[in-house]
Amino acid sequence: MRKPILYLIVLCLTLPLLVNAQQTKKAIPHSVYDSWKNIRSHSISRDGKWVIYSLTPQEGDARLMIHQPKKNLRKNFERGVRPQISYDDQFVVFKIRPQLNQVKNLRRKKTKKNRLPKDSLGIYNLAKNQLVKVARVKSFKMPKKAGKWLAYQLEAPKPKKRRKRKPTKGKSRKEKPEKGIKKPQNKKTQKRKTKRKKRENKKNGTKLVLRNLQTGKQETFAFVTHYHFSENGALLTFISTGKDKSFPSGVYVYDLNKSQLIPAFQFNKAKFAGLSVDKKGTQVAFMADVDTSKANKKAQIRYYKLYRWAKNAPKAQMLVDQSNPAMPNQWIVNRYGKTWFSKNGKKLYFGTSPKPLVRDTSLLPEEIVKVDVWNWQDGQLQPRQKITLKRDQKRSYQAVIHLDKNNKMVQLATPAIPNFTYTQKGDA
Repeated sequence: MRKPILYLIVLCLTLPLLVNAQQTKKAIPHSVYDSWKNIRSHSISRDGKWVIYSLTPQEGDARLMIHQPKKNLRKNFERGVRPQISYDDQFVVFKIRPQLNQVKNLRRKKTKKNRLPKDSLGIYNLAKNQLVKVARVKSFKMPKKAGKWLAYQLEAPKPKKRRKRKPTKGKSRKEKPEKGIKKPQNKKTQKRKTKRKKRENKKNGTKLVLRNLQTGKQETFAFVTHYHFSENGALLTFISTGKDKSFPSGVYVYDLNKSQLIPAFQFNKAKFAGLSVDKKGTQVAFMADVDTSKANKKAQIRYYKLYRWAKNAPKAQMLVDQSNPAMPNQWIVNRYGKTWFSKNGKKLYFGTSPKPLVRDTSLLPEEIVKVDVWNWQDGQLQPRQKITLKRDQKRSYQAVIHLDKNNKMVQLATPAIPNFTYTQKGDA
């Protein structure tokens, strides 16, 4: 009898406390969700002294946190994202996003994309507690195993606003000459045709800046579209669409140890793709279309060739094109395929694909019949096929060149076996 009575007394004493606890709980509104933060881009320095991460809310501006646990030092930067620590643990490089509310307000005003504020670059010296900012930065890269160098690509310059000319009072508009009557031109009124200045944009490329983090010295290269460091920081390679006759379009290699720019391949108005460099910094591979004729500009199929530049070589050597004996019939080098070297640098992997179907350009739009055909034996449903159409048109199949066996080419993947797994980082 005593135990039931004791349980009853305890229940009576604790019941009011439970009821009060339930009454004091606050409901969580939906507006709170935006303030919840995620930890992203977290990393630890190689010496273990620094912890870096980015606090990113569901909606709002992120904050970069730099923490030194031993000394209990904390440093934060507003809107800092995607941080990277240099290999020597001396610098932290990160992007600084523009204020989210500012960008949204400009977008509501229908501001053009090229006039919106762009990301900036932050270079923070951990030892000296100094921050250097660079405006309008598109991307940046550092060598994986070298802490001295930084390369960043700038955005295209902000376009200038055109001034609207106000009509002057008392002056009537000039009458246009009648059709068929040429307006007489004097020597003073004749305007010489001048070439338009080449503009920086996505197609032509923008400025690439190479910065020595220790000394602060910089080198700038014009109209760059792609760039890569070697893993050991021995060289920087990039593709440029060219500035003038002294700096034509081509693939260039910058020797970081000798501070020397080497033209690996130069060809005016050529198209380049698939730039890659091996880990040791002794080889560079790329694809190029050197047919600059007017007919090729309008051609639906572009025939790219695979090239390789080796250290101490005068220029790049062509390895593979569509006429290679090992190339499957009616196949070409695919410019969308990934080009990369194996770990030991003895194999070069690249992409190939069958020739795409060519449209009949002689037909008028109303003469072209558009029909969607689906078969129950298709691997994907018709709606899925429409979504993946562009990706399938660019699909490539892996091939390899054995550089140590007289540049022997072997086709690895086929439409029947499109995927396979690499071993030993491509050495096997």
